[in-house]
Amino acid sequence: SYSLNTTTLTDGTRAIQVRATDNAGLQTTTSLALLVDNTIPASTFSSAPTANAWYAGSVTFSGTSSDVTSGVASLQRRTDNGAWSTLSGTTTWSFTVDTTTLSDGQHTFYVQATDMAGNLESTAVKTINIGNVPPVSSLDATCPAPSSNGWCKAPINVVVSASSTAPIQSVSYW
Repeated sequence: SYSLNTTTLTDGTRAIQVRATDNAGLQTTTSLALLVDNTIPASTFSSAPTANAWYAGSVTFSGTSSDVTSGVASLQRRTDNGAWSTLSGTTTWSFTVDTTTLSDGQHTFYVQATDMAGNLESTAVKTINIGNVPPVSSLDATCPAPSSNGWCKAPINVVVSASSTAPIQSVSYW
């Protein structure tokens, strides 16, 4: 019995040989091909959706995974600290998230690949912001000196305001 530490070997096919010699001097040699893969796979999110940008509704993530030695065997994904779920595909993949099932704010999405040798990558990460709740706006107008029949004349004080979990892009009135 012999324990071989494959991390000292380069990736690829390696031959292991054993030779047995008896007291009469007779020998036999046996060889075994060993497939060595010490390299972890790698996954990368594509550029869309943009990291740290704000999104609402359905968001589709896509990317690629690769393993130079044994190939990608499986992919998994998760949202935040949720459970891992199987992702279809091996070299290219995509998944769509219904952001209305998530709270407003920042969320992190993870993808990890496992190669044919069982090496697990250290996870690709993409963080985006979710803002599904529409902004709240208010409008108030006061007439400093209304006439007896309710009509106002200039100046009228108008106050417009808005708030949201996502940054307010613009506020306008007409």
